[in-house]
Amino acid sequence: MSMQVINRRVVLLLLVSWLHASVVTAVEPLAAKAQKVPTIDIRLDSRGSMRGLVVDGQGRPQGAERVEIIRSGDKQPAQVLATNRTGKFMTEKLRAGSYRLVTSEGVCLCRLWTEQAAPPNAAASVLIVNDSQIERGQRPIEELFHSDPLLMATVVAAAIAIPVAVHKSRDNRSDGS
Repeated sequence: MSMQVINRRVVLLLLVSWLHASVVTAVEPLAAKAQKVPTIDIRLDSRGSMRGLVVDGQGRPQGAERVEIIRSGDKQPAQVLATNRTGKFMTEKLRAGSYRLVTSEGVCLCRLWTEQAAPPNAAASVLIVNDSQIERGQRPIEELFHSDPLLMATVVAAAIAIPVAVHKSRDNRSDGS
């Protein structure tokens, strides 16, 4: 196989890998992020109240932290609260259903249940860890490859060029022996 044919194939593979990575980038991260947020079952008390605590990554209470309680499907919050100096908050008169608890650092998904309907594993309160550093360095490797087409093209080019160069160097050594 001539070097010209090999060069054409390398260029073709680089183009195909670059196009593939661009298409996958638009879909993959959305699916991955949707799976990372678990839903927590919370039991409301008889008045429809829910208690919660907001802490940082080291477990220190986060005072004066804004907490928005948004019912699933709504755009506007059902309630907007601020934690007290010990990081605690308490809602009032919520109805059962699915809610998002939104803080400055993220989102917590909750299913709120009445006392009578709550499953046995439903918690009496919610703990929100407000720490943006929790997921640093934990990016899935496949997301890295799909997010940067140039990196993917470089990896493919290296995977082709290195074995070709090794093979050629072996051929050159065997010719001179």
